[in-house]
Amino acid sequence: MSENSSTYVLALYDISGIQNYIFASSRLKENVGASLIVGQVLLELPKVIHDVFQNRSGRVLTDWEEASAFQIRTEADVQAEIIYNGGGSAIVAYRELSFCNEVTIALAKRVLEVSYSLTLAAACIETEFVNYVCDRTKLGEKLEQAKARMSRQHPLGGLPITEQEGIGGLPVTHRLLGENLSSVQYLKRSAGEQDNNEQEIIHQKQSGEGQNSRVKDQFLKNNPFPDGFSYAVEMDDLISSENEDGYVAVVHIDGNNMGKQLQEILNRCADYEDSVKTIRTLSKTISTKYREIFTMLALETHRQLTEEDSDSFQLKTRNRLKIIPIRPLIIDGDDITFICNARLGVPLAAAFLRCLEGIHDPNFGLSLSACAGVALVHGHFPFNLAYEIAESCCKNSKKKRKEAGTSGYLDFHLVRGSYLQDMEQLRINIYGESDGEHLTGYKLLNRPYRVSEAVDLSDSGSFDHFHQLICSLSELDQQTNKKLPRSRLKKLYETYLLEPKDVENLLQEYSSRGYELDAFSFDALELMDLYEPRAFSSASDSRMKGDKA
Repeated sequence: MSENSSTYVLALYDISGIQNYIFASSRLKENVGASLIVGQVLLELPKVIHDVFQNRSGRVLTDWEEASAFQIRTEADVQAEIIYNGGGSAIVAYRELSFCNEVTIALAKRVLEVSYSLTLAAACIETEFVNYVCDRTKLGEKLEQAKARMSRQHPLGGLPITEQEGIGGLPVTHRLLGENLSSVQYLKRSAGEQDNNEQEIIHQKQSGEGQNSRVKDQFLKNNPFPDGFSYAVEMDDLISSENEDGYVAVVHIDGNNMGKQLQEILNRCADYEDSVKTIRTLSKTISTKYREIFTMLALETHRQLTEEDSDSFQLKTRNRLKIIPIRPLIIDGDDITFICNARLGVPLAAAFLRCLEGIHDPNFGLSLSACAGVALVHGHFPFNLAYEIAESCCKNSKKKRKEAGTSGYLDFHLVRGSYLQDMEQLRINIYGESDGEHLTGYKLLNRPYRVSEAVDLSDSGSFDHFHQLICSLSELDQQTNKKLPRSRLKKLYETYLLEPKDVENLLQEYSSRGYELDAFSFDALELMDLYEPRAFSSASDSRMKGDKA
C-alpha cells in the first residue's frame, strides 16, 4: 500500500463478542461491569491515538462529536481524524499507513488489557476521499473477511495445578471481597464495584461543590436519578418481595431500517466532506434520542414508584440508596438492552416504542422507530439464554413489521421451567404452532403487538387493545358487577392449553356463576401477574412524547 501525498488510509475498528461478553454471567454486578467496560473500550481510542502520536509533528483530531468539518484533506498538519465512534465500531482517517498500523496494534492491546476477552477486528483501505458510501462498503467487506480469517481469542483455561472458578471453569487469579475470581470476572466485578462506589460517593457528598461536582457530572451520564436513588446493582434489587416467583424482564430494543435509511441519506450527499458531516450528525442524533427516551422512562419509573401509590413496589435499599428496579446494560446507538422488574418489562418496552414513533428529522428525512423483544425469566435463569430469548422475540417483531410495513412491534415470551430449544420449536411444543394456532383449534398467541404513535383501541393486534384487555382482568364486569377471582383466571389460562371441550366446559361453568369472559385473550391471561399498567399508561401522556422534530 503506497503512502503518497494524494492517498490516505481509512480504517474501520469493530469490537466483536459484545453480547456474549456482557451476558456470560448470572451475576448482575458482573453483567453491569461488563456493559461499562464495553461502553468504555472504544472510548479508549482517542487516548490511544494521542499516545501513539507523541513525538510526531502535526496534530490529531479525536473529538468527532464537536467537529464542524472534515479536516484531514484540507489541513496538511492533521495526521489522523476520527470520523465517528459509536455502536461498537469506529472509523478513522489517517494520513499514513504506518501511523494507522501503530494505532491498531496499540488499540488491540488496550482492548485486551481492559476486557481480557473482547476481540478487536480491524480493516483499512487506501482512499482519495471521493465517495464515502463506496469506501464504507469496501471497509465493511474487508472487515468481514478479516473476521472470517481471525481466530477468536479465548482466556487461558485451567491447569491441574490451578484452582478454577465455579461458573466458567477459568483459573482463579484474583480475590475480591472474599471471593475467588478469574481475570475476566475480576475485571467485570471491579467495574461494577467502582460504579456502585461512585453512587455512594454522590449520596454522601451532596453539596455539589469541588471534587464532588466533577464526580457527579461524570456519573450522571449513567445515573439520572436524584440523590439517594440508584439503578439496581444486584439481581435481588429487581425482584419485589411480593413477587414470589422472582421473575425479571430482559428487554431488547433495536431500530428499524436504520442502515437502509442512512444509506439513502448518504447517497444524496454532494461530496466526502458532506458525507462525513452527515454521518456525524445522524450518529449523534440517533444515539441522543434513544438515550433521552430511556432516561425519560427511567425517571418516570422513579416518579411512579416514589410519588404515587406503589404498595406493590417496596423499593429496596442498598448502600443507603433507594433502588429503582431497572438497570441498563447496552445503550449504544439504536441498540438498547435493559433488565428490570418483570412487571415493568413489557409496558416499559411498549412505552419506549411509542415515545420513539414519530420522531422525524426534517433536515435529512430520518424517521425513528424500533421493535422490541422481552424475555420474562426467573432471576437465576442464565443471562445469555435470557438475552437470546429477548433477541428472538425482537426478530419476531421485525418479521411482523416487515409483513405489515408500518410501526414498531413488540413480542414477549414467558419462560416457565427450562429452556432447551429455539423459540419457534418451543412455541410449537407449548402453544401448538409457531404463529400461535393451537392444535386444538384455538389461536392462543396474538403477539407480536403493534405499537403505533397514536392510541389505537379498534385493532385487536394493537398494543393499546392488549393493554386495555389486561387492565380489564382486574376490573368489575359492568353487567354482573362481579370481579373474577385470580385463581379462576389462572385456571382458565391453564385450561386453554388442554382440549377444546375443557375450555368450553370451564367457560360454561364461569358463565353460570355470572362471569362473562368472551373478551379475554390467552396473551393477557399469561401476562396478568407480570404487568404494571401505569408503566405504559404514562407513555401516552403528551409530556412523555418530547419534541418530535
